[in-house]
Amino acid sequence: MTIAKKWPMSSVKSYAVKSRGSALEPFQFTPDPLGTEQVEIAVEYCGICHSDICMINNDWGNSGYPLVLGHEVCGLIIATGPSVKNVKIGDRVGLG
Repeated sequence: MTIAKKWPMSSVKSYAVKSRGSALEPFQFTPDPLGTEQVEIAVEYCGICHSDICMINNDWGNSGYPLVLGHEVCGLIIATGPSVKNVKIGDRVGLG
């Protein structure tokens, strides 16, 4: 398997809500640099769960907008910080 990687990432295409209770719409952003113990995942599948709906509606009073949803993902590790252990580029992972 070959993984093409361009780093630093210039932009990410996503969907976001731009205000409380609004609909998801296309949104692009530039991510922060990868931290020493962080990984970058090329997302293949993503779920939206009840906590995402609560964040859209600011039910807990701590939402910030624009808000990119979907924290339950499956995909491939495409970059790692220098202190990452236990996973490597090319590993298939799930993140809850």
